[in-house]
Amino acid sequence: MKTFNAKSILLSRRGLSLVEIMIALTMTLIILGAMMSAFQYGSAEMQKGRAMIELNNKLINVEQLLRSDLSQVTVSVKPHHDLPALPKGYFEYIDGVEADYTPANDAQNLVFGDTDDFLAMTIRSDSIPLRGSNGGQIFESSLAEVVWYSVDGALYRRQLLILPALGTVGAAADIDAYRSNNDISVRVEGGLIVANSLSDLAIRGNRFCHRNPNNFPPEIPTPQLSILETARVIGSSVGVSPMATNVTAFDVQAFAPDAVLTVRRTGTPAQIVDIAEPSDIVSQRDDDPVNPPFFPSTEWTANPATDSLMGAYVDLAKGTGTLGSLPRTIMTPLYTEAVYDTGTSQYNRDDNNDFGSNGVDDNGNGEIDDVGEKTAVAPYNVPLRGLRVRIRAQEPVTKQVSQLTVEQSFMQQ
Repeated sequence: MKTFNAKSILLSRRGLSLVEIMIALTMTLIILGAMMSAFQYGSAEMQKGRAMIELNNKLINVEQLLRSDLSQVTVSVKPHHDLPALPKGYFEYIDGVEADYTPANDAQNLVFGDTDDFLAMTIRSDSIPLRGSNGGQIFESSLAEVVWYSVDGALYRRQLLILPALGTVGAAADIDAYRSNNDISVRVEGGLIVANSLSDLAIRGNRFCHRNPNNFPPEIPTPQLSILETARVIGSSVGVSPMATNVTAFDVQAFAPDAVLTVRRTGTPAQIVDIAEPSDIVSQRDDDPVNPPFFPSTEWTANPATDSLMGAYVDLAKGTGTLGSLPRTIMTPLYTEAVYDTGTSQYNRDDNNDFGSNGVDDNGNGEIDDVGEKTAVAPYNVPLRGLRVRIRAQEPVTKQVSQLTVEQSFMQQ
């Protein structure tokens, strides 16, 4: 019978070598590293997802409110400079000097674009009362003056109730402070701050962020412009909260039915396969060999009128379409913005500018009070058929970008 010696068995057992231990340890570290990378990637993706959800939720709220405002404008969006009476409210769109795309800075302006546009109007809400504060008390009205603008990466919406029954609410010297801390549409008159009516707001100088509300001095040949106050100062004052932050573009454009589109043709015979608006990157191509175009394709060409592919949203005074290329008749060398304003005939009826409404043939052309005699005329003497607003925002941590687009038709029934 064969016997086993326990001591000899224990002595014969062999332990792991140092090499084997190092290999095992290395494999363990590789697996742990892969798992950590996966966890980090998953965590980063979750953070991006949460950030985009929060950003999109904010922009959805902005979109709904902007759509509501544009659908409740109190006046027809067309020139009112020939009406005998003041219109009941106004619609004003100011296109600043910036553009959403500039050839000199292709890549950056895909994120950072036009932020100096200004949109203002009077609205009527027949269903839900509009609310605002005055002197610490809450007031309600079905009418309001609403202003949208962007300041230092923040998008603001000011809602100022129209309550003319309030009458005088302060002294003219306190106008900026009053507007910053109260939600009432007011003007300066006779050294006092007075609450506006809808008709008062037809005059540009009576509106939010405008000055020279009464008589315009002779040195301002186009008085309906008035001097635009710095919305950047008033808009960022105490008591005004932004609608959205980290905004990289607030671009407002008007629809021009005769804006020429740029098209791309391929094949034989050439067929149109893509269309670009005047403000799109491909429409801004140039032949500079040092700074080549963003899309250097000879297939993109200006669309001839024979193709009948016309009509697009354009920036005012940027040379695209009727709304963009007409002379800016209310501009002076002091101002660089382009303005679409429903306006009023009031400017042609005051002491300094009454040639167009005095019943006399002042220019001797055989017509009495024709448009050539008017000192103040509509900056764009056409109805505004439609408006498009693009708002772009960037999430500050993940650097993701989201954009919303609101389009509103103003076609008359």
